Amino acid sequence: KKGLAIVALAGLAGLASAAPIQINESAVGGGTFVLNPGNLSPTVFSAPSPTFSNNALAYIHSELQGDGVNTNDIVTIIAGDTDDGLALFALIDEEVSGFKNFNARLDLVAVANDANNDGITGWVNDNGGELVQVANSNPIAGTYNFDTTFQWDTNGKGDAFALSDLGVGDNGSFVFNPIQGYGSFGVSRGFQYVSFDNGAWHVVGTGTFNGSLANPTSTSLDWRVIPLPHAGAMSLAGLGLIGVRRRRSM
Repeated sequence: KKGLAIVALAGLAGLASAAPIQINESAVGGGTFVLNPGNLSPTVFSAPSPTFSNNALAYIHSELQGDGVNTNDIVTIIAGDTDDGLALFALIDEEVSGFKNFNARLDLVAVANDANNDGITGWVNDNGGELVQVANSNPIAGTYNFDTTFQWDTNGKGDAFALSDLGVGDNGSFVFNPIQGYGSFGVSRGFQYVSFDNGAWHVVGTGTFNGSLANPTSTSLDWRVIPLPHAGAMSLAGLGLIGVRRRRSM
C-alpha cells in the first residue's frame, strides 16, 4: 500500500495543479459553464507578454481539432495550463480558415480583478494588425483592463486573447462588441465553451450574442476561478489511504 499511496498522491497532486474557471453568460437564454483546463505548456506561451505567437495559437487549435472541436466562425472560450500558470482564452475564429471577405470586426474589453494580488498577465495574437490598447490597469489595486479590436481578413487569419497567472478567486468579464457597419460575418455562430475532461477537449455549451443574428450587440461573459472539488480526500478514502495514515499515527 505504501507504493500505491505514492502513486495516488502523485496523481492527485497533478489533478490539483489547476482550478476550473466558471463562465456566466449575459446573452438571452445564457447559461453557466465550468471549464476544466487542459495542459498547453510549454508551447503556450513560450514568449514574453503580451506576445501570443502564431505558433502558440496554432498549437491550441491543433489540440482542439485533434479532439474533434471545430473552431471555424465562432468565439471559442477555453481554460488551459500554460508556462505562465492558469489562463483563460478567447479564440476569435481559427488560425486558418476559408474566409472570402474582409467585413467583420469585433471589439473585446477584458476586465480582471486580481483577488490574490499576485499579478495577471494579458496576451494578444493579432494577425490583422489592428489597434491593441491596454488601459486603466492598476496592479497595486489588483485591477486590469485590456481593450482590443480584432478583424478577419482575406488571408483567413484568426486572432486570440488570453489572461494568465490566474488563481482561485480571480474574476472579471470579457465584453464582446461586434462593431456596427462591418457586418457580423465570422461571429454569427456566437460562442462555444470547451472543457478538458477525461483526457480530451469537449464542447460543454454554446451561446449567442445579444441582439439578433443580423444585428448582434454587446455581450458579456463573466468569469471566476473557482476551487477544485474536494476530490482528493474522497479518492484517498476510496483507496484506503486515510486509514493507513491513521493507523501509523496511533
